[in-house]
Amino acid sequence: MSILFASIFCRELKRLAKKDPSLPRETLRVALSWTQETALQGTLVSESKTQKARLLKSRIGSASRKKGKSGGYRVYYGLVGEQVLLLRMFSKAKVEDLPKSEVDRLKAACVAESFASIAEQWRTVDEFREFFDMVS
Repeated sequence: MSILFASIFCRELKRLAKKDPSLPRETLRVALSWTQETALQGTLVSESKTQKARLLKSRIGSASRKKGKSGGYRVYYGLVGEQVLLLRMFSKAKVEDLPKSEVDRLKAACVAESFASIAEQWRTVDEFREFFDMVS
């Protein structure tokens, strides 16, 4: 599986990492551990009629908060074939969910089987590591 990170996802993660410095590394660890089966274990939000594209949401725990997944973070991601597209991320402690208008925009992109409209730029795993100054 290949993994791509939306530019807005990286910006949100960078902001959240100011309070939780281990978050980028934990997010990458979780994303790299996903297989086709485990990525599908997230909560299904929407899927295209042909089932080629799916929008899911999942939780990522916080090592520094020590509250497990419930006090952690929510990630919205798309699955298109063998690609995982990390789209949005936010703290569950601050926000219960994304605004309905944003969820509707993500759903529309999923139904159209094109998440390209969600981000102006996508980062590969190597670019993600570079963005967060991680040594591979």
